[in-house]
Amino acid sequence: MGNAAGADNEYTITLEHTMSEEASKGVCRQAEWSILIVEAPIVQKFLRAVLEREGYDAVEALPEWALEAMETSRPRVGLVITNAPGLFLQFAHWLPVIYLAACPDLDLAAQFRTCRVLQKPFHPGELAEAVRSLDTTLQAAGGAGGPRGG
Repeated sequence: MGNAAGADNEYTITLEHTMSEEASKGVCRQAEWSILIVEAPIVQKFLRAVLEREGYDAVEALPEWALEAMETSRPRVGLVITNAPGLFLQFAHWLPVIYLAACPDLDLAAQFRTCRVLQKPFHPGELAEAVRSLDTTLQAAGGAGGPRGG
């Protein structure tokens, strides 16, 4: 992420430290899979707030960390919400994606086995409904999902 300077000292906040701390707060413990949000930082914060209000655990991730998580399955990724689904094409055969864009590329979206497209701007209720819909689909297919405690 970068450096943050205090009055008398300097410390570094790293993505790895932040993600490990976030995972330990509940992503792996409270849900069998996690939602990764790969978007612009301000959009990530908005999306995470909407999802947490609905009872879902969501993790804000840079593309590099998200791809690493996909390859190592730590935490187990169950859904990616992104404006750049092309980054995840190698996982298109199993990875559910919610694709956010003002002008979505429907040919790109069609390459994913499970993809919901939300055109920006969208209402928070549309995001919540898309996640619930994919969650229901995953559960019906025998996958894990659901909001915390649900």
